[in-house]
Amino acid sequence: TTNLNPSTRTFLAALLSSLALERHRATPVSVVCRGADALLSLAARGRSRSRSMRCELVWKDVWKEKDEEKGAPINDVKVTADGQRIIVAARDCVLVYNAKDGDLLQPLQAHKDTVYTVDCSSDGKRFASGGADDTVIIWVDHTFRGELKYKHQDAIQKVVYNPVTLQLLSCTGSDFGLWYPDQRSVDKHRVEAKILSADWTPSGLHFALGFFNGKVQIRDKDGTERLVIERNAPVWTLAWSPARDDREILAVGCWDQTLSFYKVNGLQHYNKDRRLGFDPNSLSWFDKGEYLVVGGSDKKATLCTKEGVKLATIAEEEAWLWTVAAKPAGQGHSGVVVGTNEGTIAYYRIDFDEVHGVFCDRYAYRENLTDVVVQHLLTEQRVRIKCRDYVKNIAVYKNRLAVQLQDRVHVYEQGYPENDLDMHYRVKEKIYKDLPCDHLLVASQHVLLSKGNKVQLFPLHPPHVVEREWGFEADVKAVRIDGGPEGAEGVLVGLSTGAVYRIFLNNAFPILVAEVQANIQMLDISPVRRKLAIVDTMKRLKVVNLETKEVDFFEENVDSIVFNTEEEDLMCYSAAGQLHLKAGKLPVKSQTIDEGAIVIGFRGCRVTYLHDHAVKTLQTSQISATQGYMQEKNFRKAYDISALGATRADWKCLGIGALENGNLTTARQCFRRLRDMRFLELIDHIEVRRKTVESEAVRQEISKAALKEQLEKCDALARAEILAYQGRYQEAGKAFSRANDVDRAVQLFVDLRMWEEAKVFAANSSKVDLRDLTKLQAKWAEETSDWKTASEMYVNAGEFSKAAQIITDNVGEGWQLALSEVAEACPRNQPEALRIC
Repeated sequence: TTNLNPSTRTFLAALLSSLALERHRATPVSVVCRGADALLSLAARGRSRSRSMRCELVWKDVWKEKDEEKGAPINDVKVTADGQRIIVAARDCVLVYNAKDGDLLQPLQAHKDTVYTVDCSSDGKRFASGGADDTVIIWVDHTFRGELKYKHQDAIQKVVYNPVTLQLLSCTGSDFGLWYPDQRSVDKHRVEAKILSADWTPSGLHFALGFFNGKVQIRDKDGTERLVIERNAPVWTLAWSPARDDREILAVGCWDQTLSFYKVNGLQHYNKDRRLGFDPNSLSWFDKGEYLVVGGSDKKATLCTKEGVKLATIAEEEAWLWTVAAKPAGQGHSGVVVGTNEGTIAYYRIDFDEVHGVFCDRYAYRENLTDVVVQHLLTEQRVRIKCRDYVKNIAVYKNRLAVQLQDRVHVYEQGYPENDLDMHYRVKEKIYKDLPCDHLLVASQHVLLSKGNKVQLFPLHPPHVVEREWGFEADVKAVRIDGGPEGAEGVLVGLSTGAVYRIFLNNAFPILVAEVQANIQMLDISPVRRKLAIVDTMKRLKVVNLETKEVDFFEENVDSIVFNTEEEDLMCYSAAGQLHLKAGKLPVKSQTIDEGAIVIGFRGCRVTYLHDHAVKTLQTSQISATQGYMQEKNFRKAYDISALGATRADWKCLGIGALENGNLTTARQCFRRLRDMRFLELIDHIEVRRKTVESEAVRQEISKAALKEQLEKCDALARAEILAYQGRYQEAGKAFSRANDVDRAVQLFVDLRMWEEAKVFAANSSKVDLRDLTKLQAKWAEETSDWKTASEMYVNAGEFSKAAQIITDNVGEGWQLALSEVAEACPRNQPEALRIC
């Protein structure tokens, strides 16, 4: 029909409409193919080969007579509100299918002639059918019993339920009717031409009618005409958008091979018609109005943007598509049902793969198939780039962003590349070429594309011709840009044979860097480029040491892997709803994460992952890795891990651990972060003492054994001092005793006024007199105005005069008794004390 003039096309439309009135009363036969068998038998029609959108044939049924080579037209299909059943208008039957597996649940044969139209109520309780027998039948869902029927004076062309009030609109060649569930009568209104299509606005306040004479009428819900839109050909299909931002936008498909959009006020949206190149027979909005599915004379179901831009082919059949219907949003996976002119009913499942790219803190992803969103992973800032075309691939590198569209590649650059937080992008170059590829990379001066076993290099500046090409012995399965000087960046290339090559953009010869026996699916390299992580199609992870070429780590059932951007020996990988953190040769630490999550970034303690089309972040703790390295006495590595993000308690634990093991450098760095002057002074004191011992040993020329003994004593004293600085006084006292420095233990407890503990250690000292210790305790009690304790301590120390004097100077309750006790204890040879008493 593409080469026919409008008058001939109009005649053909009328002829096909009349042919559809023929009745076929013989018993139908169902021929069904499903799943993998369907994919094999239907070849390319069963699955789209697009990397970013996959359309899989779930099931297929051909409704035809036993002796017929081809089936009769499928006039209409609809999906119930819960997405569980598919209602089909075929011959004189209403067919009810199970949407999941294609089982025919019930053929309903209440009509006496061809059924042209069906529709389902938004509450899921009813569905309606109408046909050439001039009858509308309202069915009860689940029971499949007819609840009510009413007639018109002409064949029913269209029935549509109001999504809000459940009012039913039934259209014929000469009038339309409005039926309300709470009334038995039907309000009918005459029209001037045959109605071909109809639909309600999402608000339920208006409906549109498409006529054979090319007119579109918009009416109020009571049937009052508001305005008329003039088109040049039969309006075979129309549909109101359910999108919230476009609630009153009407898509109109005419048999002049155009698709147009109108507002509820009759003004054309987007200001122009979209040329389709075929006659549209059916329209259905998809994914809450973000996309539009068009079926028609090209025998395809085509996915378009909400502006009508063609994106991809969902399905291709062997006959015209009379009807298409998208599965309601929010009811499981996305899907589209198609019905052809030769009796085929097919249900296609649609899955949208993630199209994205990440480099350091910038993550770019596709949204709504035609937009690119760039997100800064640290600040959560986002910027949207509207491409208004199907986005096939995305690549990010430094200040560059490459977006591959259907017939060109756009390369953007940051507006202010010196600002790491800048989120402004402007077009730098456009490569007007259709470049089929499996992978896209962008560098500072080039764009790379891989297809099959080849990698091609295109310059950003004109002429955009192949500058260099690398050929490999097997298909390229994974590529990753590896940094380097501008114009000479390195790129890692993983093959299906398990070989990994590094190529440089200014060199024609690839270099083999690693080889494993696996079909590579994903790869990543550590910051210092000493380790290479490979995940194959069997989900096996291998971490290869690039210096020794040996496998340092192996794990199964791995979904994704990334190295930490700041620490060479730290990586994380996701597997079966678990996030695993691996530091060097330490045991793996795991924590729960969303099932099916794909990690895309690991910087510091922050893990970024992708789940259910959304970017999420997770703060991880590295305390277990820090403790593991501390147990191995590798305090330098423990410090590096802690530098990614540690609490004050973690830093103190590491500082004390390093100090106890004599690693003064790491200990000083830790306490500097904490600004702990006490421990910094202690570290300086320990360091000065060791240097003094070493310098004295050199000056006196003592033996190595003697020096070692002195240094060991220094270390023992240091351990005791560290315990004391931590408040572990009993352990510190014992440590001083083991270091043969009991006097330091006594002095420690004296300073703390812990007199009883001081006396215990003083009993083991030959230098400390208990009487002197008692005098110190008495003096302290005197300073604190505890005259009773002070007098007792002076009595115990034999200082009777001081004991008596304190009592008389501090006359308090019970002073007479205390003074008499001093007099009784005082020897006769101390007359001064007796005189005071």
